[in-house]
Amino acid sequence: MIESEKSHRDLAVLVVPRDGRVVSTGGCSEPYRLLDADGEIVEPVSLFLPELLAAGRSAATLRSYGMDLLRWWRFLQAVEVDWDRATRVEARDFSCWIQLTVKHRRPRTGVDGAGWVNSVAAQPNPITVKPTLGTGYAVATVAHSETVLRGFYDFHRDAGTGPILNPFPLDRARRSRRAHSHRNPMDGWAHERVGRYRPKMPRRIPRAIPDQRFNELFAALRSNRDRALVAFWISTGVRASELLGVRQCDIDPGQQLITVVRKGTRASQQVPASADAFVWLRLYQEEMHGQIPPGRIQPLWWTLRRPRRPFRTANDRRLSAARLLAVAEATEPGAVIDGSNGALRKAVVPNAIGRIVWAEDIATGKRRNLSYEEDEAFWAFATIEVLRLTGIRCEELLELSHHSITEYRLPGTGELVPLLQIAPSKTDTERMLLVSPELADVLSAIVQRLRGPDGSIPVVVSYDIREKIWHPPMPVLFQRGIGNERHAFTPAPSASC
Repeated sequence: MIESEKSHRDLAVLVVPRDGRVVSTGGCSEPYRLLDADGEIVEPVSLFLPELLAAGRSAATLRSYGMDLLRWWRFLQAVEVDWDRATRVEARDFSCWIQLTVKHRRPRTGVDGAGWVNSVAAQPNPITVKPTLGTGYAVATVAHSETVLRGFYDFHRDAGTGPILNPFPLDRARRSRRAHSHRNPMDGWAHERVGRYRPKMPRRIPRAIPDQRFNELFAALRSNRDRALVAFWISTGVRASELLGVRQCDIDPGQQLITVVRKGTRASQQVPASADAFVWLRLYQEEMHGQIPPGRIQPLWWTLRRPRRPFRTANDRRLSAARLLAVAEATEPGAVIDGSNGALRKAVVPNAIGRIVWAEDIATGKRRNLSYEEDEAFWAFATIEVLRLTGIRCEELLELSHHSITEYRLPGTGELVPLLQIAPSKTDTERMLLVSPELADVLSAIVQRLRGPDGSIPVVVSYDIREKIWHPPMPVLFQRGIGNERHAFTPAPSASC
């Protein structure tokens, strides 16, 4: 029974805290944990996640479930209700709140993430018809959250550790009978068991790019490697991460098949590819003959620049360098670094600067500056992502400062909209770009990296090679430490990233 005093909770004044987090343990038996505001393990979630692992779910699935439960725990903290005392009133209010609120993100300067989403739908990309990401949670995220929470309470109800009635029940019109009990064999399978608070999923229309645009894109590619990658990606339909993980032994030109490791199940699957893709691949292999290590288990895709390295995305390179640096910092000098397959050990450098971590290749004895490699990987990622998400020029990128991140409050709804101010480059007019969620994450990572102990971003002077002038000291976003000084990026280093 829904109590009358609880049935009119004012969601407009509800402030949901950002306490708690989902942390990675690095273990196989418990990949992720949910921690509350005090840093303590949330026991009900710790009992539920191993059930998913036993059912064959991947670690990425457990993290996704943990994020949904984290949002639910934050909402319960805001309404001051224990998880085992939650009723359908809390489930209803949570379902309304998650569809109306602005998506929680990492805090960034000038934007607190509070407010409500704009009801006006954003226009899709006119070429790829890809929908523009909004400020709120997607319908798929809301539906996934409802499914996760219903399964969570079903598990604790069966175990006798949760409420008798599930706060997230099935639709009342469909839960009283067996699913598909009156199905016509001539019809398709309909969704018979749908949650009461589950939103209706829109039917997706397959996206496509016009042939003329694709021909222009393919003609702009400068290497046979890139042409082979695009040809395989288009003809197979696999994910980019799956395609980049292909090895030499995974190619079967005779049957025109390639073997990829699927993202979710981690199972190997053969997929057909076009004949043109294998032609471009053969041209690429002929160019790289003798320049890459031989072997069937070697990666298929390599960088075009020397020294040759396995080809990865900028984000993968950044994460890999950060993980290697973190492990090396915790390793004793002279010991083998975990995660390097026994190839690296931490170098013993008595006179080295304390903030620089050196590693030594066990086979060749060559030393590597892991701190420099991590710094290069991060700024390469930041440069590529900002250019990709904004479409600005390189000279405009180098002039971005902390003052360029601003906000605008909509007069009608009071919603805070993050904006990025672009200084004039070819024209004499400034531009204001709407900050997308992806761009906001990148800018937040840059700001957090540059902040000093007092929370401010260092001010540096920069030199304009075209105007031949020095700019006054400003908190530019693209700066780095060289020795004991900080310098702004110049066009040459930014291009090499």
